[in-house]
Amino acid sequence: MNMNTDQINLPNQHQPETRSVDAGLAHSLSEAQNSVPNRANGHARAVQDLARERAAAPFNGESVLILYGTVTGNSETLAKKLADALRPTGLTTRVRDMAHCQPNALTQANYLLVVASTYGDGEPPDDAAPFWQAVVHGNGLDLRGVRFSVLALGNTTYDHFCKCGRDFDAALERHGATRFYPRVDCDADYNRSAAAWINGVLRNLQQESFTAVSESLIRHGRFAEGLAAAERTRALDPLSVNAQIAVGTASLAAGLHDRAVEEFRQALAMGPATGAVRFHLGVTYIAMGRLSDAIRELEIATRSREDHQTRFEAILGHAYALAGRGHDARAILKELELHRAEQYVSSFGIALIHDALGEKALALAALRRAQTEHAVEFGLMTHYPPFRAIASDPGFRDVMRQLALPDERSTGGREQ
Repeated sequence: MNMNTDQINLPNQHQPETRSVDAGLAHSLSEAQNSVPNRANGHARAVQDLARERAAAPFNGESVLILYGTVTGNSETLAKKLADALRPTGLTTRVRDMAHCQPNALTQANYLLVVASTYGDGEPPDDAAPFWQAVVHGNGLDLRGVRFSVLALGNTTYDHFCKCGRDFDAALERHGATRFYPRVDCDADYNRSAAAWINGVLRNLQQESFTAVSESLIRHGRFAEGLAAAERTRALDPLSVNAQIAVGTASLAAGLHDRAVEEFRQALAMGPATGAVRFHLGVTYIAMGRLSDAIRELEIATRSREDHQTRFEAILGHAYALAGRGHDARAILKELELHRAEQYVSSFGIALIHDALGEKALALAALRRAQTEHAVEFGLMTHYPPFRAIASDPGFRDVMRQLALPDERSTGGREQ
């Protein structure tokens, strides 16, 4: 039987190890706060734009929801420690026990942070079991637009190490949520690993905020300013793969294709998130007309994960269609339809495949479904290949107008 990992005690807060963790958190937060007043005027205006966009976004709950599943209290203690660390950032944060939470509460959060212990033979804590069952094995939960990270507690001497946390991690992605910081699996002596996760979450939330400002500038056609904002974000943490990717995507949006390739190649050399980097490289090569290179990178991206990353598969299908490999593109369309039975599949990617195949009616129908789904891709149009076959269609322009997106942003009108 797997031991209850909640029975491991946190060290006393006056011990040197814990003081160093708290000092690290305080330094990280202080650094983040001190960097904000130094933004340029254009950047400050972008922050105001972003605030208005967030106010209109379909989130009616707290900015950050921290969930914990526990038996004797250690996961709860870590969850509250994380909330305390987040407090100086100004983010609205709420801590909830899974035992008293319904799955639909997850849809109301911008960010979801899960601290979960494994108990018994790879099982969740008893009180959290109904919630775990509904999230891990249930269907119909729509978490598109929610970003998450998981801290899993376990013990490597048992077969089902951190199974509860791992199950949550996989299920949240299956329901459409986006992992913004990798899951951390903690062994019995988890203090250092948990502290590293907390610091990583804080650092990435800061980067996410600044990256969102960059993306807001790009959405408003201010490509040079958006690229500059992405570069400032990278300067905060030069070792961050996500910050490096953001500079690459901003370069792509600005039409700087060679630079985008260079930035993504550098991201590949930095380590994790290789699937995402290969995906962005593939999109860049599509923009450059280098379809063989695009297909190679996208095929690697789709093979980089054990589960199905349908977003990658859809763009691979789009590249196949552009390259005249219609049979392969249609095979991916069939696969995506099969995946719909078990996970969320965005209609936006399906629309792109039909568009590349020249099937205008099917492309428009899928695009309208994506609009109904509130597909997150509409907020990141420059991260994807442009629509071409339907670009001049009144139906396409009507969708863009309803979403307050300029047509040129979806038809390759990027700054050169």
